[in-house]
Order: sequence, then structure tokens, then C-alpha cells
Amino acid sequence: MRTSRDLQLVIAGGNDDMRAGVRACLANLEGIHVVAECSSGEEARGVLATVSVDLLILDTDLSDQGGLDFLGTLTTGYPGAVIFTSSSKDQAVAAFQFHPVDYLMHPVNDERLRAALSRVSDQREAHADAGPSAPRVPAREHAELKTKRLMVKSGGRISFVKAEEIDWIEADRDYVRLYNGQKKHLLRGTISGMERQLQGERFIRIHRSTIVNVDRIREMQPLSYGEYAVILHDGTRLTLSRSFRERVFEHMMTAA
Repeated sequence: MRTSRDLQLVIAGGNDDMRAGVRACLANLEGIHVVAECSSGEEARGVLATVSVDLLILDTDLSDQGGLDFLGTLTTGYPGAVIFTSSSKDQAVAAFQFHPVDYLMHPVNDERLRAALSRVSDQREAHADAGPSAPRVPAREHAELKTKRLMVKSGGRISFVKAEEIDWIEADRDYVRLYNGQKKHLLRGTISGMERQLQGERFIRIHRSTIVNVDRIREMQPLSYGEYAVILHDGTRLTLSRSFRERVFEHMMTAA
């Protein structure tokens, strides 16, 4: 029997087997109410516009568009949390900009999905305990609440740059270069030291000399020898090296 405390969720994906697999995993779980099952972005958009949803289980492929494109253009009815499913790891890094609870490969692993559902339930309960004065924060905005500031010295002056404003970082001998649109900042230090400093922020190392802000990634394209081209929203092309590939994908697919 459905209760007001049930986790309200929508399943959206163009793959029939994906939806069936998720349904089968949810079948014997208590406290779960599937509001709707959608195969297209158009269907999902209509449901989300009329029903408040705690969780959207979204495949990267819908029948009429890509799942990431759909979520990126969703302006109303944004769900409280998102779990991605996919037949490929290729979109894991780009999906991270939406701060998903998890990124699950086909066929969906029952244990991983249940663990992700448990995290969503815990987050909802924590919000409820905080009382009505605590506004609900959509999943894609969680990481924007707190950020680090980096101290930059230039011409005898000291200024501060918010970490979230940095697009990517490049090693340059005993220095690192911070790229922010057309602006560049040169800091004395190492790329490894910068990686440690930005731990917990929306950054990940993709090459021995490169760190990227995952919110700036538009897409990834496979290259030869297991490498990937990482393309940012401003057209900048970086390289995800083979030696960092598995670590990056694993981080993307297990990030809460």
C-alpha cells in the first residue's frame, strides 16, 4: 500500500530491457512508489512538470534524445535526485555535472541500485528533519553551496579566485596555470598539490599534467590507444590519458 512517506520516483529510458531490469529490482522493495515509466524525454518532461519526484532513474538514451541533453534542458520539475543508467562508460564524466547519486551500467546491478536508493532515502529524511525552513536543494546544485578560494599573486597584488570559476588546470614545470575563460592565472606549485587542495570540489585529474572542472565538460570522444578527447563547453580540447581513464570512470560512476 502506498504511503505519504514512500520514495516517489520516475523511470525513464528508451531501452525496454533497462526499464524491465529496474522494475524487477524495485518489485520487492518497501517504501518505493513508481510514479511513471517513460520511454521518451517528452513523456518524462510531462510527468515531472505535474508531479513532485524524489528520484529520477534516467538512462543516457531516451527514444527521442539523449538523457544528458534532456536533463540539461529541463527547466521545471527538476527531481530531488538522479541515478543514471547506461550501456557505455563514455558519458560518465559528462553526467557528473548533474551530481548523480550513481551511474550504473547495463544490466543494472541490484545491490548497487538498492544502495543508491538508500542514500536518496537518507537524504530525504535528513531534509525532513531539518524542518520546513530548510529549502529543498535540487541534486545539481548541492556542490554549489560550498567552495574553496584560491589565492593568486600577480604584480605584487594578491587576489582570490573561486574554485568553481576555474575551467581547467595545467602543469607548467614548477607552476600551475589556472584557466578561467580568457583569463589565466599562474601559481607556484605542483599539479599533485593542486589536486590535493581541490579534493572534495568538482575537479578530477585526467592526465599527469591536467585537472579539469567536471561541470565544464560538454562531451568525451574516444581516441586511439584507449585515450579520450575531453571537450569543454567553450570548445577547449583536453586529453584523458589511458593511465587515468579507469580511475576517472570509476570516480564518475561511484560519486554520490
